[in-house]
Amino acid sequence: MSYVFVYGTLMRGFVNHFLLEPYIVSIKPATILGKIRHLVEGYPMLFKGDGVVYGELVELTNEQQALAELDALEEYYGAGNVSNYYERCSKIVKDSSGREFRAWVYLCPDARIDEISGQSNAIPDGDWRKFILSRK
Repeated sequence: MSYVFVYGTLMRGFVNHFLLEPYIVSIKPATILGKIRHLVEGYPMLFKGDGVVYGELVELTNEQQALAELDALEEYYGAGNVSNYYERCSKIVKDSSGREFRAWVYLCPDARIDEISGQSNAIPDGDWRKFILSRK
């Protein structure tokens, strides 16, 4: 797999995009099934769900090194680790033409859903970029 789906501060124009820049082959608009919430810390988190969440599909070069950097940012320590702030998993993502890709994505671990939900705001339309830009 050589794709990651980003929906927050790793997207173009946001503070953590620089982490991806050395590894980018291509970027295109994409969607994933789920729901998204804005945390009080100022960034979003993806949750399981059946809504549409908007973001970017990033094709990566040197996937292993890119994921190591992203794992550090997202505080992901391995599948099912109780210390994970985000869980990294493989999900189906669709580009704007409807073509499906399998991509890595960081989402809320099941064990933290209640805690994080209680400390965040829903973004009903699934578009964190629009949510942030509307607040400026």
